[in-house]
Amino acid sequence: MSYLACIEEMKKGKIAPVYYFHGTETYMIEALKQALISNGVEQEEQDTNLSIYDLEEISIQEVVTDAETFPFLGERKIIIATNADFLKAKPAKSEIEHQPEVLIDYIQNPAPYSVLVIIAPYEKVDERKKIVKQLKKAAKTVACDPLKEWNIQEVIGTIAKEHGVSISDEVMTYFVNEIGTNLMNIHSEMEKIALYVGEGNAIRLEDAELL
Repeated sequence: MSYLACIEEMKKGKIAPVYYFHGTETYMIEALKQALISNGVEQEEQDTNLSIYDLEEISIQEVVTDAETFPFLGERKIIIATNADFLKAKPAKSEIEHQPEVLIDYIQNPAPYSVLVIIAPYEKVDERKKIVKQLKKAAKTVACDPLKEWNIQEVIGTIAKEHGVSISDEVMTYFVNEIGTNLMNIHSEMEKIALYVGEGNAIRLEDAELL
């Protein structure tokens, strides 16, 4: 699933019990996290029903224990666990002993009141590992990889729509040639140009060239 499609589902309240985000495009990962938090748990409950863990500092079995614990004065809790190094072929040496089989058992029967997010912000994980295969099978999986030419226009068009403007293929091509495929830069430039042309208007090539 693309990150844009996943965010759209979240905005519609379609929240999965387990998510698996992997790849090096940090902007996508952050956008997915924020969309989930904004649409998955009430703002006043975020202090008590939102937990963010670094798996370089805590074991996956402790994270799973949290996911199995009922939320505090709320219907749902979100648990985000990043730096899932144990998914790589050669994890870094650490005093933390992860037990991936605990996660495998959990994702096959996740708690109905929890949303568990596993993040592997790496270029590659070991696709041969049972835990990786199970995550891709059971979790809502999003590859957060740098944008490629084949999907860059779809992404730019969606970003423009989010800012209330439209953009032609010609201007999209100019955007890519001038800015590249870095998502953060695209969002930043789109925000500026959308403010300039005004909501409901189309971005002209001369507008893009000027800004």
